[in-house]
Amino acid sequence: MANRMTLDIRLASDPWPLIDAWAARTRHSIASHGDWGRVYQRGDGFFQARSYVQITVSGDLLHLESWIIVWFTGGELDVSSRSLVQFFPRRRARRLLNDLLASLGQPSV
Repeated sequence: MANRMTLDIRLASDPWPLIDAWAARTRHSIASHGDWGRVYQRGDGFFQARSYVQITVSGDLLHLESWIIVWFTGGELDVSSRSLVQFFPRRRARRLLNDLLASLGQPSV
């Protein structure tokens, strides 16, 4: 979990309609879900790095974690890093995450 970008956001209203619209717009699919929240994924993990966004809502607090997994690295990479290691997959995942943050009225990462 050390290679995940995390963010906590205070909410004024139900975020799920905005999150669902973002997922449809950016072709993220639900990888898992439960009472705790949802994990969205995008990419096949081979031709395109698999990116994940985990969202948990508890009361008026939204907790978000985001990371990518590239098949030949075998591990998680933080999408908010500006490192040249896996620059393009991270940049794409960060752009898509920033789209979600903009929908929620939050600044970019």
